[in-house]
Formats: sequence, C-alpha cells, structure tokens
Amino acid sequence: MNAKRSTQESIQCCAVLYEYGKEAEIHYFPIPRFGQLGFYNTITSYEATRNREAGRYYQWTMSKRGSQPSPRMSLGRVEEWSSSLTFLDEAHPDLPRYTHASLFDFYRTVGYDYQRKSWAPRKSRAGQNV
Repeated sequence: MNAKRSTQESIQCCAVLYEYGKEAEIHYFPIPRFGQLGFYNTITSYEATRNREAGRYYQWTMSKRGSQPSPRMSLGRVEEWSSSLTFLDEAHPDLPRYTHASLFDFYRTVGYDYQRKSWAPRKSRAGQNV
C-alpha cells in the first residue's frame, strides 16, 4: 500500500444493504478526498447516515423488540472492510453488486432520502448491475 496517497484519488466506499436481517446487495461508490469538489457535503452525509443506521441497529439489538429494521445499510471504506468483503464474496457469491458514480447516486438508487433520513417504499431498489 502506498504510504502517500494522491489527493486526487477518491476514497472507495461500500454499503451492504440488508433486507429482513440478511445481506441483500453490496454497493460501491467513491467519496471525494479533502480538497476535492463535493468533499464536505459528501463526507457529512456519509458520516451522518453511517451513524444513524448503526444507531438504528444498536437500538434494535438492545431492545430485541419486533423484527430487525428493514431495510438497513452498513457503510464503510473498502480498505477497512476488505476481510468482510472477502468473506461475503465467498459466503454469498450470488449476492448482487452495484457500482455508483457517487454517494448521492447510491442513495437515489436504493431509495434512501438523505434529506428526510428515511427509506422510500420498496418498489425496485436495485441499481445498475456491474
């Protein structure tokens, strides 16, 4: 791994989408690095969504009431999740994988309204299969 990264390359992130407690889809998207256009809005939204979704799951885990929040997503950086992604590749080779141009493109595709912090009713959340 290169110790000095170019400030021009994006941070590669991913999201695992869960439906009824099971992995349903894996989505990949870039996040601009500090100094790149769109960095502040993207990283602010990414971190807020990541914390909110983790909180939803934690609350369900602590209460154990009802079914798991569905849909739900876990967000992370590809480099941090490399072992988990390898496991998912081996355990679920047929799991759909999608690539998006940006975090906001990912939100639109999966039906997540980041302004209202809510999920759209499920019609078809599947993105462009890559």
